[in-house]
Amino acid sequence: MDYHAWSNFEFLSSDGSITEVALLVASPRGIFLIEIKSCLSGDQAVWRWTSSDGRRHTVDNLLLLTNRKAKRLKSSLASQPALRRFKPLFIHPLG
Repeated sequence: MDYHAWSNFEFLSSDGSITEVALLVASPRGIFLIEIKSCLSGDQAVWRWTSSDGRRHTVDNLLLLTNRKAKRLKSSLASQPALRRFKPLFIHPLG
């Protein structure tokens, strides 16, 4: 069984935005997009943290963010001519 992993990369979404991915794992069980964040606290809607310079940051719930990234990546990959002959991908978001 082959496993492949790519970490800390960016891709261009179909809307032209650049999306960062912490870890993408391709395995016999599927493709998994994993978002890694530390020092976060929050609720179902938003997560917060304070950076080392003291600034406060707020992001959408990590699973919601990861799900959006997985959908963007699927859309970008599906538009590639080399993948048109394959069945549609499902990328599992993990946060």
